[in-house]
Amino acid sequence: HPMLDEYDMLVSEMEKLDHTFEKNFIGFQNCSTGEYVQLVRLGNDSWYADVPIKDQKNWEGYLWAGYGDTKTITDMLKLFFEEVSWFDSIPWKMRRCTQ
Repeated sequence: HPMLDEYDMLVSEMEKLDHTFEKNFIGFQNCSTGEYVQLVRLGNDSWYADVPIKDQKNWEGYLWAGYGDTKTITDMLKLFFEEVSWFDSIPWKMRRCTQ
């Protein structure tokens, strides 16, 4: 299953992220759904995730933000790439992104 090979690759890339490095984020896009999720490794087993909230094709600066451990986040990504309902994997809060 090509999707699962890709998923394994992604998980191995996530494992390489050094949480002591400040800009340790990784982003994933599902090209067939257009969905995007970005992850930041906060600690050895601690992740921050955000998902841009788009209005049509425009991004107004709002996003869904949530936290999870490695297993929760990798399980969520697996669903994300299988194109099944993944959003309920973790609790989200709406945030405004300030650049």
